[in-house]
Amino acid sequence: MKPPLRFVALATIPLLACSLHAGFKIKKPAFGGGGGGAETSKEEFVEQWVATDFDKAHDTAFGNLTKNGAEKDKIEWGMEASLALRAAGEYQKSIDFFDRVDELILEHDAAAEVQVSKEAASLFSNLRALPYDGFFYERIMVSVYKGLNYLSLGDREAARVAFRQAYERQRDAVTQFEKKIANEQAALDKATDKKDKKNAEKMDKALKDERVQGALEEEYRRIKELAIYADYVNPFAVYLDGLYYMTNGVDATDWERAALSLRRVADMNAGHSDFVEQDVELIEKLLSEEISESDIPATVYVVFETGRSASRIQNDVKLPLGFLVPELNNISFPLPNLQENDNYDEHLTIQVGDTELTTQLICSMDSVIAKEFQNTNPSVVSRTIRTVGAKAWATDKASKKIGGQFGLAGSMLAGAGKKAFNKATNKADLRCWSALPKEFQSARLPLPEDATLTLTTAGGQTKTVELNADAQCQVVYVQTINKGDEPMIQTFDLL
Repeated sequence: MKPPLRFVALATIPLLACSLHAGFKIKKPAFGGGGGGAETSKEEFVEQWVATDFDKAHDTAFGNLTKNGAEKDKIEWGMEASLALRAAGEYQKSIDFFDRVDELILEHDAAAEVQVSKEAASLFSNLRALPYDGFFYERIMVSVYKGLNYLSLGDREAARVAFRQAYERQRDAVTQFEKKIANEQAALDKATDKKDKKNAEKMDKALKDERVQGALEEEYRRIKELAIYADYVNPFAVYLDGLYYMTNGVDATDWERAALSLRRVADMNAGHSDFVEQDVELIEKLLSEEISESDIPATVYVVFETGRSASRIQNDVKLPLGFLVPELNNISFPLPNLQENDNYDEHLTIQVGDTELTTQLICSMDSVIAKEFQNTNPSVVSRTIRTVGAKAWATDKASKKIGGQFGLAGSMLAGAGKKAFNKATNKADLRCWSALPKEFQSARLPLPEDATLTLTTAGGQTKTVELNADAQCQVVYVQTINKGDEPMIQTFDLL
């Protein structure tokens, strides 16, 4: 007996992808628990983060982190949970969570070759089925925040290790990126069988056409404008490296490293970093023995973390591919893009007596993110076009077969099933560390005689900060997420 028509028409097409998920196994969650937390969406987490409800934000992240079947998203939610703990002042717990994130990153990288088969399977399903391994800028920021947490706890030696790791991650990112792209290409080749190879070659050729490239250039024009830094360089990580080795250096080699890092930051922010230039001048005088450490007055650094970094969004883009690949005519491709978040304090004003200073840009995280987006996106676009194309041919073939067997009614139902299938599976992978800031800024000044200073945000919030009158070098770390927020402030000694 033939199955009812409605089941044939609506069920045949989705089975093309579902069968490929067989054999996927979920390991025991690395953060403990087996589903004790309630899962909520990333949108809810962002709402809680923006509302500065960090306890609830952590609970949300932890709920997603420990739910059954969450293995593939553990790095993503681990980073969110770690930063929520840091924002709540739970520095040691934040370090512990970041350590677990680092363990997961190492495990993922060690199994990179095995991931090829999983990537091949995901070609016919939602790309979110792949384990999330974190962007390189995210991995660098894991190390940066660990270092800051250690400084908040007064553990400068552990901070040195974390900042060293941030440096090494920037240095190694180019080589790791090349390996990642090679693995992705291997997955594409493995997923493309002999029957589909000709179609894949047609799509690759169409992608290189100037009309298609023109459409993509228009779609990503803003990304190009934002991507101003060199590959995988994070100026804030470099700045902290320089600041740490300048104040905690044990010999000339450390000071030379500090000078190199601070010069790099000054060059990356040419014309916008007077305070960094002052540090460069200071460290060069130390190296030339023009001055000694005892000649350096007690100094206060104000570091300002402001706003929220650009969000990953999906744009359904129609590309002029139909001229060469008719099956792709009038098909929208789910491509990722970045959307900037502009509700933030543009600067922080520091008042000491009659003297007023304004923080200056050290690092635009939007630019850091845009640069890596620019590097990875050609592969994402190529993969998306191949994926959507493969589904289009498969579903078109299935639709014609059903229509041939069941006539007009079968064609109509098959068309409905095809649309439902494409809607469910043709989605961009928008996973990312959503709680990162928009900008890092800084200022430097001599320790005030009364060991106090007044801070005023661009949104009009004012706070007076009591400093450590005995510290040779200290940091006032200030954070706001939205313009008008009351600033969150912590202080710690660098020396």
